[in-house]
Amino acid sequence: MNNQLSDILTIHHQALNVFPYWTDDLIDLWENSIVDLLNDIQKELPIKEFYLRLQKLSALLNDGHTLIFLPDKIKNDLTYAPMTLTVIENQLVINSSDKNFSDFIFKPIKSINHLSVSEFLKIVSSHYWQHNINESLIMAQNNFSFLFNTHSFEIEFENGDKQEIPFLPDKTNFSNFYSDTLSNNCQILEEHDAIRIYKVANKIIVHLTHFMSDEMTAIFYKYIPEYLTCEEIIFDLRNNGGGNSGYANEITQAFFNSTFETEKISTQIIVGEYIASGIILNTDNYDPNKETDPELIKMNKMLHHQYLTSRVEKNHYKQYEGLLKDIPVKILQNEQTYVSGK
Repeated sequence: MNNQLSDILTIHHQALNVFPYWTDDLIDLWENSIVDLLNDIQKELPIKEFYLRLQKLSALLNDGHTLIFLPDKIKNDLTYAPMTLTVIENQLVINSSDKNFSDFIFKPIKSINHLSVSEFLKIVSSHYWQHNINESLIMAQNNFSFLFNTHSFEIEFENGDKQEIPFLPDKTNFSNFYSDTLSNNCQILEEHDAIRIYKVANKIIVHLTHFMSDEMTAIFYKYIPEYLTCEEIIFDLRNNGGGNSGYANEITQAFFNSTFETEKISTQIIVGEYIASGIILNTDNYDPNKETDPELIKMNKMLHHQYLTSRVEKNHYKQYEGLLKDIPVKILQNEQTYVSGK
């Protein structure tokens, strides 16, 4: 119980400090849920129930950034689905799998484990990101056995077909599925967790899954000779979860001869005329004209001496500049392509 109390208080403190832009109503809901969970912890919650409650708690914030990582005590018992799920045009489908279930790719699903599609998706979104079901499905991929307390999915498809898909003790490498779907004459140049490079006919496909590896830039530039002789480069950024946009900028430099613009940055500037320190901006519901506390009045006067400066950030990596400036490029992205990917 003590560990659970420590965990929930730590999460509560960190969340309020990391995300100060939540509305008062949302913070009230968060606080009430925290209190409810603290009360239940005193009744000795089983560890699985505790982490399910933590996941639902984080999902309340609905920001897509908060994610509860499961402890080893739970992860050691996990099994893994040999397929991935996504929603396309309001239909739940399998969009990749190992070879045993490839016949079911993109067939609309009617139910999973006797749950309707809407019931299944509601459970997933209520534990991850409420307003982005496909991102929630990605987040839940390795936790389906925990979330649904099962080691298999019994799937009924809209066309009446039924298939039980047993989970596996190890995670499936879906990069194999990606390359298998390209074509029979696909040549694998590189397969890395963050960057996968394939040659199909006279085109190069660079599949960037995220920007969180300091190796990806070197891997990309290793194949300059192949790029220079290809018809075009296709960057596949679908489902790219983002990360360090600096890695994206380093790759981008190959297509620019000089400095190029990346993103607009705004900075809040405060002149410490009354108080020589920063302060969080007032909420919309706060009326400084009705304030009676002398210290807060000073703070509000200080807030009138603030302004925003904006600039467009630029980057230049001379060692990479213009190496591929004449090569045509296509970019594939979807709603799961995060900001640094874009």
